[in-house]
Amino acid sequence: MATITQTIPSLYQGISEAPDEQKLPGQVRNAVNVVPDIIDGLTKRPGLEFVKTLSNVATAGCWFQYYRDEDEGSYVGQVARDGTVRVWRCSDGLEMDAPGNPVSPNPGIGQANYLVHSADGDIQTLTINDTTFLTNRTKTIAMTSAAGPSKPDTHSAYIELKQVQPRRQYALNIYDNNSVDKERSARTVTIGNTFSNNVDGNPDARYTGSKVFIDGTGIAVRVTILGQPFVEGYDTQPANARYDTQYTNRVDLLHGGAYYGQSMPTFNVNVEGRNYPITVTNEVEAEYKGNLGRIRPVPVDIEAETSSSVSGVLNSIVNEIEDASPGVTASIIGNGIYLTHTSAFNVEALESDLFEITQDTVNDITKLPTQCKDGYIVKVVNSAQLTEDDYYLKFVGSDGDGPGYWEECVGPGILTTFDSSTLPYILQRTGSTSMTLDTYTWGTREVGDENTNEKPSFVGQKINQLLFHRDRLAVLSQSNLILSQPGNLGNFWKKTALTFSGVDRIDLSCSSSSPNALVDGIEMNTGLILFSATAQYLFTTDSDILNPETAKIYTLSTYNYNVDVTPISLGTSIGFIDNAGKYSRFFEMLNVSREAQPEILEQSKIIQRLLPKNIDSVTNSRENSFVFACKRGTKTVTGLKYFSSGQKRLQNAWFVWKFAKNITHQFVINDEYYLISSDNELCKIQLVDTTGRPFITQNGTDFDIHLDYYQTVAASAMSYNATTDETTLTLPADSAMSPGDSISVIVKNNNNNKGRYSKGTVLGNLDNNGVTTLTVSLAQDWSSDPVQVGREYEMKVELPTIYPTTTKNNRIVADTSSSLIIQRLKINFGPVGQFITKLTRTGKSNFIDTHESSLMDSYEANRAPNIDGSFRTIPVYERNTNVSVTITSTHPSPANIESISWEGDYNNRYYKRI
Repeated sequence: MATITQTIPSLYQGISEAPDEQKLPGQVRNAVNVVPDIIDGLTKRPGLEFVKTLSNVATAGCWFQYYRDEDEGSYVGQVARDGTVRVWRCSDGLEMDAPGNPVSPNPGIGQANYLVHSADGDIQTLTINDTTFLTNRTKTIAMTSAAGPSKPDTHSAYIELKQVQPRRQYALNIYDNNSVDKERSARTVTIGNTFSNNVDGNPDARYTGSKVFIDGTGIAVRVTILGQPFVEGYDTQPANARYDTQYTNRVDLLHGGAYYGQSMPTFNVNVEGRNYPITVTNEVEAEYKGNLGRIRPVPVDIEAETSSSVSGVLNSIVNEIEDASPGVTASIIGNGIYLTHTSAFNVEALESDLFEITQDTVNDITKLPTQCKDGYIVKVVNSAQLTEDDYYLKFVGSDGDGPGYWEECVGPGILTTFDSSTLPYILQRTGSTSMTLDTYTWGTREVGDENTNEKPSFVGQKINQLLFHRDRLAVLSQSNLILSQPGNLGNFWKKTALTFSGVDRIDLSCSSSSPNALVDGIEMNTGLILFSATAQYLFTTDSDILNPETAKIYTLSTYNYNVDVTPISLGTSIGFIDNAGKYSRFFEMLNVSREAQPEILEQSKIIQRLLPKNIDSVTNSRENSFVFACKRGTKTVTGLKYFSSGQKRLQNAWFVWKFAKNITHQFVINDEYYLISSDNELCKIQLVDTTGRPFITQNGTDFDIHLDYYQTVAASAMSYNATTDETTLTLPADSAMSPGDSISVIVKNNNNNKGRYSKGTVLGNLDNNGVTTLTVSLAQDWSSDPVQVGREYEMKVELPTIYPTTTKNNRIVADTSSSLIIQRLKINFGPVGQFITKLTRTGKSNFIDTHESSLMDSYEANRAPNIDGSFRTIPVYERNTNVSVTITSTHPSPANIESISWEGDYNNRYYKRI
């Protein structure tokens, strides 16, 4: 038998539920109220500072928090079941108010029916700069009845005059049904005689003349009568010649007109007092629609001396419409005519080169008029087979009707506006003590229709979460991810229906054979990691630019995910909770990329029974490498302390924190761990050594004071009775203490009495106003110094069974087949005040050893209560498998275990190790 010794250099590896012989050096069976640190070892956790009892807290509601900046600080808020929102400042617990509301009684920042909910987790939050979005997972998104702009007149048309040519008929057909009538027009005409044989007995050709005549049917003719005198004979007495006039009649058809009926028209034209019959001898026939009006204005330039003009043509058309088309209104705008009717109608031009008619749809935007009715809307149909490439244009007059330009718009009657009361609300800070709750300004659909600019897929669905990625607001709804336009967080519409735009909304779906509603996500440098209840996805792009054409969603893994617990970023990896088994499991996702599957590690495997299945709160501090998980309504927090160097994880230590009161909410902000107790008390723990943590400086060394729910009591709140040699300490009205609580009192500021310590019991005294005053009686005079008052809490470390170990193939191997008698333990401490070592021995009574660096309850002033660095030898003299060692510390002084050494008698029992 040989006497051997081994050292466990540090206990920073935390709790392991593996068999003791499989535990790594530095792992323990249990570690309560400790912080495992790779440098300092196993230290007692910092005390819980009482900040304030929060006012007006609802019995039930969803909690949230956010950090703005160092100047503004951090806030914690609650959305009550009835939708009332309240927010408190974390620095002092002051309740924020709505602008203009009285401070007391405080009705809250605001109430919204959208935020009414029935279960924890229904309300999700996202903070972007100074705006916090509050999302209700139970509300369905809707549109309002607001629709795209209508045309100035529902049934209208614009007829643009393209050109003016001489002696052209500017004919139009206006109709609202498909009835067809026949229309005839004169092709040739003849002229009859007004004299027998066209000879007049008058010698002076008095009936010579020319005249243009327009018949009531619109037939226009020019009648020309030429007279030529001639000698008809001679008189005998005297011999004089007699003269008559020979007339030549000519008719020219200037315009064929338009007429109906069975016979060819005839009419008379009077020239110089004589009527000449005109007869149509040949005609042309055509079929036309025009029940509202067949507009056949006679050309204004039908006479050679009359010139045509735009205004003349337009006026002739308008006059014709007013006479021939009751119910149709016409007005001249620019170089065209604007028509309206009480119902749908059509317009067609008989000669298409003269007019460009614009109604509801066009095929070629180059044919759109440059002058039109202000607000006129047309649909541009690019393809008869496809509707996805159609779009709408609206005419914007430079100064009302007339010249202007066409701009893209939304189709008439197309819904344009989200119902903001069904979308997430926003919370914004407006002052040092005030905030506002209001709806957000969401973008409206400004172009296209349901084919070219369809509604986002979240309309008619519920929103599970909002995220922020690449300057876009991301919406998780069902299995869809919808991103807004970049830089325009509330705009979820396309910028144009004309073509693809890189700033358009992105709307993608995660395809899966199992239910895959996206519930949460977290951003990494490779993209956006999305979580459903059964799978994880990566939203990213193959290009440097993220747009609707390059965006893609890849499946990463298919692990179950607790939808009630938000995933957390561990800096370069992601942590999430899986609740598929009997207990919760904590997974870490590493090396996320598009090209390969990520690495998923179950970091909670070594404590597989320590995390309850119903965990509903996880928070973390990336800078300080902490993860905290708990079940609300319990007093226990399970924590993870990790540390990596390069690609190697050097520490992955689990531990437990226990508090005196149930936890309602927990969160970490800016190196501070906050919790709200079941008594609505806001408390915090400084995760790093700062001046905010109470400590006593002795001999140049700072020693933390370890008290829970501690607060400072001023010297003015203490009164000394010299007769009884007792000091009565009155606790503040806002205190975390209750009558009957046992508390500790420590002086930390005064140079002479620094470190003075005592214990007492809280008494409740009811005054005449029915108010209970909390007091504590202390022996001797304490009235000259402010004190720290709080509850003591127990640090507890349970060591595993000690085995001789060796290193083999870079693995620690425990020798379980040998015989080992533990003689003694040597516990090496850092800063330490008091601790208790308990040996539980099989078949024997327990051995308890109490170690104090000084006698804390009675030392004199100026005596240091703590020491920095010491060791304690604990006698054991038991077989290693028959003894368990527990180290506890309840005193407010520090307890820092750096390493443990053991000595013992070793016998390998002559077994050959292979």
